Amino acid sequence: MAIKKVSRYKIIKSVFDFFLSFDHEASNHKIIKDVNDFCYKMLNVKYTGLYIDDEGRNEVISLKQDITRMEFNSELTDKIKRDNRIYGGEISKDFTLIPQFEAENRLKYLLVIPLTNKNKHFGFLFFYGTDPQTFNDFSVKVLKLLTKVLSLTIGEKKLYREMEQRVAELITLQNVSNFVNATLDFEKLLDVSLDALVGLIGLRTCSIVLFTDKLFDDIYTRKQNTLIASLDMSKEIVLDLSSGIYKELSRKKKVIAGKVSFDDDLSKIIPLDNIEEGKEIEYIIVPVTRGKELIGSINIFSMDKGHLPILQHSFLESFANQFSVALQNALLYKKQEEMANRDGLTGLYNHAYFQNRLHLLLKQENKHPLTLIIMDIDNFKQVNDRFGHLVGDKVLKELAHLLKHNLREGDLIARYGGEEFAIILPETELKQGEFIAKRLRKLISDNEIVLDNNRSLYITVSIGVAQYNKKWSQEEFIDKADQALYKAKEAGKNRVTLA
Repeated sequence: MAIKKVSRYKIIKSVFDFFLSFDHEASNHKIIKDVNDFCYKMLNVKYTGLYIDDEGRNEVISLKQDITRMEFNSELTDKIKRDNRIYGGEISKDFTLIPQFEAENRLKYLLVIPLTNKNKHFGFLFFYGTDPQTFNDFSVKVLKLLTKVLSLTIGEKKLYREMEQRVAELITLQNVSNFVNATLDFEKLLDVSLDALVGLIGLRTCSIVLFTDKLFDDIYTRKQNTLIASLDMSKEIVLDLSSGIYKELSRKKKVIAGKVSFDDDLSKIIPLDNIEEGKEIEYIIVPVTRGKELIGSINIFSMDKGHLPILQHSFLESFANQFSVALQNALLYKKQEEMANRDGLTGLYNHAYFQNRLHLLLKQENKHPLTLIIMDIDNFKQVNDRFGHLVGDKVLKELAHLLKHNLREGDLIARYGGEEFAIILPETELKQGEFIAKRLRKLISDNEIVLDNNRSLYITVSIGVAQYNKKWSQEEFIDKADQALYKAKEAGKNRVTLA
């Protein structure tokens, strides 16, 4: 095909016309289309493309969509970034940018001109030709001028986007800071923090990981019971902090970012299903610390190469610090609330909490039938008189421990007062409640309480059981179970009586 020849005068005039009509507000894709059309028509440039290197996030824009999916020669892209100068010449094995594209289209000549804004490199324009005269001195001067204008345009747009991002980050931090002082609710804190992250980043693939052994029980083992929360799910798993990403995070306690192949370990903390094993995942993981101790992390993932938003690590660290403060405040409040609801000796719920919880359950008809057990230790005064109050306390704690480990999830156990204990059984009829009460009575009477000096002690309990009747008030319901308890006492103790 004959090479088009255009006079220099016409080219210079076209350059000025192009600049006058140039739309600085257009998208980068539209800009590259206009540049490609101009270069093809005026300078015989076969293909034009834009490569943006935005702090590690690479974006390729070209009218040839195949290019965006092809691998670039990293050696040349690194050299362009490092030297920040023009590279051009005949394509060879030593000078190549997109080997596959160049071979498929039989391209022979390449010119690469870096994009800079305030002396900072942020990418380059690349031009392909098939004729040695395509990139003569005059053409190169025109393309350099064109690149300079594009550097200013794209650079300003990039700066504006960064400014918008920083403003959004500051607003998010302010909102999180306000929330620190507005809530002491643990679950609500997780929800709002995730909402803030997803709203800012635009990806639902965010999760918050918390090492619950450390947080709630001050257990600092290598393997940690762990809560993983995202907008779409919440689950508990066991994580080994001595391997993988968390080994690095535990050691550095700084933001880590990179790419990793998806595997079974990573699948535990990514809030998505149906990801192919071996698929490359981009990640940013931000430590959440309490003092010098790692207590969790904020995680951001992307499965689309180059699509992970560029967030300032300083912003993410500030976000994590705000979250950590709010988290510790919420946990402190939760512990104080727990202490207020618990009996100090046995760790069971106290009388006040029992009354409040029973009041709520009586209103929740989906929890009916509702059965109440009240039990009393037989001859407990004699235990105190014979063995002393320390042994009496031991008996109460042993009984509490036995009850906690032999009832169903959802049953509520409380120390009702002195040596009396109350158990609320939701969704339980009287007959089933009787069966549970008889099983507990036998477990208690068979349980050996070991004392010092090779001594041991056995205790028995008397139990009253009542099923709620809608005609009764709360006080009447409790009184029915209490009356049944006293009938058991009068009948000889160590037995179960129904109301």
